[in-house]
Amino acid sequence: MRLWCVGILLAAGSLSGVGQIRITNTQALPVPAVQFWTSPGWMPDGQAFLVTSSHYRGLWRYDLRSGGLTQITDDAGAGFGWAVSAEGSVLSYRRTLDGPRPGDRTQEIMRVDLATGSSSRLTGGNSVDNPVFSGNALLVNDTHRSYVVLGNEEPPAGMVTLLGIENTKIALLKDGQKTLLDPLGGGSYIWPSLSPDGKKLLAYDMTRGVFVCDVQGNVLARLGRIDAPVWTRSGAWIISMRERNDGRVITGSDLYATSPDGALSIRLTDTPVIELAPSCSPADNRILCSTADGSLLMLTYEEVGQ
Repeated sequence: MRLWCVGILLAAGSLSGVGQIRITNTQALPVPAVQFWTSPGWMPDGQAFLVTSSHYRGLWRYDLRSGGLTQITDDAGAGFGWAVSAEGSVLSYRRTLDGPRPGDRTQEIMRVDLATGSSSRLTGGNSVDNPVFSGNALLVNDTHRSYVVLGNEEPPAGMVTLLGIENTKIALLKDGQKTLLDPLGGGSYIWPSLSPDGKKLLAYDMTRGVFVCDVQGNVLARLGRIDAPVWTRSGAWIISMRERNDGRVITGSDLYATSPDGALSIRLTDTPVIELAPSCSPADNRILCSTADGSLLMLTYEEVGQ
């Protein structure tokens, strides 16, 4: 297992009373090089994560305690849209099946019992949104209705749930009602992310970059062009990557932390490694990311002065 220290820039850290964040350890995870690994995402307890391969085919579970890697599915598209219940026992993902003619396809929502490994098909169609969990209730956004509940669980009362993107707008579930937000007006949004306390929303507009708004759609801050932004578990920072390219391929990428008000931007890494697709643990101060060569990193950070 390879360890190294990461270069840290804390340009704003000298300001009295200003919070800081820094990387304290970086670890290359010993996953077998049988796949080009990408887009890791945490399980709710922070003791394991799911990861997919190139082209988002298949899903694997990596247990951080044992170091064991278990394949859950080989389905095409499974790594692109998946979700885990709040208790961590059920996985749902969207798979894509090719039809008999070029361009034909069917998308299906699958449910997997992670304790037994048994799977079942829940619904399908020509185009189906990614599944999401509201607590332990499994939902799929429906552009013709409000949303569809797949199963017997109902969304918890009062919980705000991010349903996804609908016709370039942000779909939220609030008090049992679906709401479409267009915070910037005429926006085309990607990478939406709800803050851990459920009170703020982070997203990227294709022409105006990243912004933070409340769940009513009132813009609170604009953060500029940062890529793949996600919240830390405390909600005090937004972690993102900033890639460099030559117009054809990515030539570099480092991780940054930005305060939700946009006042501070701190470079977290400065190495030759091309770090991509950060994912913050919901249970502790760790970040997963993939790299341009298909390996996986886990970074530990600390927050000071929050």
